[in-house]
Amino acid sequence: MLLLLIFRKRFSAEIAHGAFYLAQLLIAMIMLVAVYVHLHPDVPAEVLPLQSMPPILTLIILSLAGVNSFLQCRGWVLGTL
Repeated sequence: MLLLLIFRKRFSAEIAHGAFYLAQLLIAMIMLVAVYVHLHPDVPAEVLPLQSMPPILTLIILSLAGVNSFLQCRGWVLGTL
């Protein structure tokens, strides 16, 4: 995502949109796995980031990826790629 933001003028519009959606999909997949791990009863809180059992931060990041994708569909993100 950072490379896309920094070097967006060097990519064509199709490649930039594809890379954006691929990055959002990867973020969503990672966060869904993190939610599963947080909610699994055999995982102790000591091995989780911030030692929290409810996946609050994970759900926030997952929802931000969804909002980011929605805004990109509407054309409100990354300007006029």
